[in-house]
Amino acid sequence: MKFKAEPNLFVRISSKYVQRVTGIKGFYFDDKGEYETDNETLIKLFSQSFDIDEQPKEKIKRHCKKCEFICDTQGELLKHYKTIHPKEIKK
Repeated sequence: MKFKAEPNLFVRISSKYVQRVTGIKGFYFDDKGEYETDNETLIKLFSQSFDIDEQPKEKIKRHCKKCEFICDTQGELLKHYKTIHPKEIKK
């Protein structure tokens, strides 16, 4: 996800937890005022404070833990589990 702010703005991450999880203590926005990251923790944190550069979102692929099935939505994955990997009923 790409965030927008003033060009060359330095952002210090004050949370020790976020520093430990992400491995960074701070960063600069580039000359265009953009910072791009795929880190979910940073996205959640920055979404509250910075504008988001709207871009088409890539679809998140969901993977079956029991086979090689891949789909786009949680609903499709649940349907797959119910039909292909039904729970065994113990008697």
